[in-house]
Amino acid sequence: METLRYSSKKLLTTTILCGVGAAIFLWLFLNPDSVAHIRRLRLFATGFGHVFLAPALVLLCLGVAWRGALIMVGDRKAVEALDDHLVITTWWRSRRIAWADFGNAEIRLAGWGKHKAWELAILYRSGDMFGSSTAKLALGTTELHEARYQDFVDALNAIGSRSASGRPQRSVIESEALAPSSFDPDAALARYMARKAEAQAAAPVVPAARPTFGRKGL
Repeated sequence: METLRYSSKKLLTTTILCGVGAAIFLWLFLNPDSVAHIRRLRLFATGFGHVFLAPALVLLCLGVAWRGALIMVGDRKAVEALDDHLVITTWWRSRRIAWADFGNAEIRLAGWGKHKAWELAILYRSGDMFGSSTAKLALGTTELHEARYQDFVDALNAIGSRSASGRPQRSVIESEALAPSSFDPDAALARYMARKAEAQAAAPVVPAARPTFGRKGL
């Protein structure tokens, strides 16, 4: 079945940056007198910035760093499609979605201005008052190349459609061929050239026409 993992390098980078960020905001909180002399940081010296904003940012950075570390030392699975359900693990929680509740998967461009990034959005039926929910995952944090985003989404939708209709799942060989990580451009090119050579060898050989000179009939 389909499996998508987080990038170990991106997890490590995010964990380190958030850890450093937590240390910086903690210093701002513990040293309001020094911060008051820094024009751009005076917000954290008194009032709302010191009492609420700085501690909140410390906790936020620590939470992201801790979650990134947990994912990094684990199996790093972001999305796993199994026989009877789908598991999607974001930075904040892990969801188990039965294929019977699966609605649709698509890629979206989220964010604003220059800070837009592609995300995986999975619509599924939930038991809350709204009836449906959407699980979102930042694809830029995974090992999947941007050129393969749509292929992965198509694979998830295909598995969901087969499960909903009661048709049998693909074999292991077919699933591995469908998985984005199994695509090898060099092997694909080699297969194409081999098929082309076979087609050329099987084609009948047409003898070259004898050259003629002068007017026709002479």
